[in-house]
Amino acid sequence: MNGSDLKEGLCGAFASAGRDEQKRRKKRPSPVSIRFDEAQRELLEAHARGEGLGSYIKRYVLKGHRIKHKPACKAPSKQDQAIARALRSLGCSGVAGVLNSLLLAVEERRLFLERDDEMELRRAVCEVAMMRNDLIAALGLLGDEAGL
Repeated sequence: MNGSDLKEGLCGAFASAGRDEQKRRKKRPSPVSIRFDEAQRELLEAHARGEGLGSYIKRYVLKGHRIKHKPACKAPSKQDQAIARALRSLGCSGVAGVLNSLLLAVEERRLFLERDDEMELRRAVCEVAMMRNDLIAALGLLGDEAGL
């Protein structure tokens, strides 16, 4: 065997190796496309309860119409996001802690306030606590999760 025969043999081996691998690869089946009008799509989305439509339809068809819904992970609404931001800023601002410190100083007679000012301070502490509770209730958090 001379050099050119060896070269041709190697080139042929490399070329056929690539073709063999392409033959061995399985082709994926083409996707099934179904068109729905707006009303049909809305109905499907309502039945899917936040699950992707493709996976919902596949489960529905392949399981013979006996679907048990998995809890869907849905994105929070803009209102929930706004409430969460308000709750976060209330917690991060330190207002509640400052108000409580001032109230404690008044109660321990380290800080002297007029009676009206003390009542305003107490009212402010109660209002901050009510805002926090309202925000937590609006987000649907339980008392244990919210640290109540």
